[in-house]
Amino acid sequence: MQSELLKIEFEWGSKPTPEQVEKIILTGNPCKLEDDGSMNWSSRDCSMTLDEALDIGLEFKVKQRLGVQRLIEDFGISNAPAPVNERCHVIVSGSHLMSIREVKAMENLCTDILQSELNAGWCILAICVQPDTRRPDYILGRRII
Repeated sequence: MQSELLKIEFEWGSKPTPEQVEKIILTGNPCKLEDDGSMNWSSRDCSMTLDEALDIGLEFKVKQRLGVQRLIEDFGISNAPAPVNERCHVIVSGSHLMSIREVKAMENLCTDILQSELNAGWCILAICVQPDTRRPDYILGRRII
């Protein structure tokens, strides 16, 4: 089932229950609370489907239709959050990463060599800063056409 993605704003002073906070987080949105239990101003704006917003049970208004479709089964409340690369703690993205056909890791790389790799058609997928070295490690990828 597909549903349109919306930018919504929860009402000022909304005080979500712990279950509602968990549902908001599972939609991929942060939910920070103030000392009195109300939503932090930065947590009131969220991107989610209408079904997800109605399921949370807090009052909201639709600010914008984002015009993007997504599969509820893939990104909805029923599934776990996006996978995270444990080494550098970065969320693994979707469709752009799927177009990469060749990947290589380069350790302790200086900027001259990095630039020559970029000129050869490689792109940076990740920068992994190591605490015991002067230069970071890079994960490079490229599309093979």
